[in-house]
Amino acid sequence: MSRRAQQKQESHARIVDAAATRLATNGISGASVDAVMADAGLTHGGFYAHFANKQAMVEEALGHAQKRLVDQLAKGLEDGQGREAVLQMLARYLGRPHRDRPEEGCLIPVLMGEAVHQSDEIRESLEGEIQRLAEVFGERLEDKPERDDIALGLVALAVGGLALSRAVADEAFSDRVLRAARVIGHAALKE
Repeated sequence: MSRRAQQKQESHARIVDAAATRLATNGISGASVDAVMADAGLTHGGFYAHFANKQAMVEEALGHAQKRLVDQLAKGLEDGQGREAVLQMLARYLGRPHRDRPEEGCLIPVLMGEAVHQSDEIRESLEGEIQRLAEVFGERLEDKPERDDIALGLVALAVGGLALSRAVADEAFSDRVLRAARVIGHAALKE
């Protein structure tokens, strides 16, 4: 690979990282091209060498952030199957570290409120990431007819619980929201 191609690849990665962080902290409306490029240490003019438009940047940053999240959730569970593995992933998702560091976590709770006002392409990207997260939970569950619905329900519970925990001002109540969502997850997975 030529030096120029390598520099372009490195710049692209910095833009995607900066966009994922900006989306996690400010949502789509707060992730302007100017702000993302400044966060990446680049000028606005270089943006179009990497993306056709803001939508393309949002879609790639969403996929990047969600891949990073899935890797974090599954860390150390590569061979883990069954209820305990799923409960461990649910505990990680509904944990204080994930709640307190949105810039490193799932973009779904942040973007879901804005999604209704976005293009079909962005909504389809978000839908795909919701499905991917459900697959990550589902592939570890016992193979039974309702497995996919249980996995999707766990994602809805986790995303909603995380979003609520971040929305409230009282930290003790926020902790209670996370705990309550984990309790319901445990109940849903009773053998």
